[in-house]
Amino acid sequence: MKAQEELMKERMATMQKNGGGSIDWAEFIFGSKDFGDLLTRMITAGTIQENDKQIFDEYEATKEKLATAQAELKAERDALVKQKQELEERKKALDKKMKERAAKIKKLNAEKIKFESKLMSLKEMESTLQAQEASIKAEIEAQRRAAEEAKRKAAAEAAAAAAAAKQQKQQGSSSQPSASATTPVAAAPASGGMFQRPASGRLTQPFGPASGVNGYTFHNGLDIAAAVGTPIYAAQTGTVTTAGWGGAYGNHVIITHVLNGQVWTTVYAHMSSVSVSAGQRVSQGQNIGGMGSTGNSTGSHLHFEIHRGGYSYSSSSAGSTVNPASFF
Repeated sequence: MKAQEELMKERMATMQKNGGGSIDWAEFIFGSKDFGDLLTRMITAGTIQENDKQIFDEYEATKEKLATAQAELKAERDALVKQKQELEERKKALDKKMKERAAKIKKLNAEKIKFESKLMSLKEMESTLQAQEASIKAEIEAQRRAAEEAKRKAAAEAAAAAAAAKQQKQQGSSSQPSASATTPVAAAPASGGMFQRPASGRLTQPFGPASGVNGYTFHNGLDIAAAVGTPIYAAQTGTVTTAGWGGAYGNHVIITHVLNGQVWTTVYAHMSSVSVSAGQRVSQGQNIGGMGSTGNSTGSHLHFEIHRGGYSYSSSSAGSTVNPASFF
């Protein structure tokens, strides 16, 4: 744009000398040696005027392009600022929960109450919460890149379709591509709900109030029993927050999902094997390991939880968990 402005300044200075036009017509006409010279000068004058018009048109197009780019950048910046604010608010909420949990554990220890239901140590919990903040950011960024790639692909397909249509028109062909040849058909989801069932097997314990025999009075997930090694699948696309050994959960995987702006967390516990790693992005239906009986478990099964928001455990209430069966 700066280069175009410099060129325009030169041409505008020339126009000012010429009385406001691209050409000094008096000099062009009366300075001609003969009619042939006059004709040549007239052709040259037309070319100069056309070039001047092109210079001004290109400058206006550049201005519009710059304004559009600036507007897009502002919109993207506003979106990023909003995401940052939301993440900061989530962190404050998580910090508050951490303090409340620490106070509760301190009170229980002071009263010499055996805290059988504690699934993670405070250190492990802090590490999990920090990892979840990172996985939320990673998932949002992965979705943004996927959207951009889809937009580029759609633009390329549209350009190819337009080129093909133009070629057909030039060739005088009256045939049109069939809808089945040009319209991609989406694959059917693995299940009808927001999350798919993570493993096959029989339900041995539902979501809801529990007897307290195992150290908790509320069961925060579903227990699905099957043979050791039965495949376990990601219930929805997301980013792995943690994967590996973790206290009462044994071998487990925690996955963070962002669906329509809402953060969700799924937990898969007591696994015999884990085939994904922290930070990895997985697709819905992707194998993440095998069923087992590690940690606090009396038989081969999958303990599966869905949290609305980040991971937060309560042994006496639903807390942030929701009934997984309502999503299948």
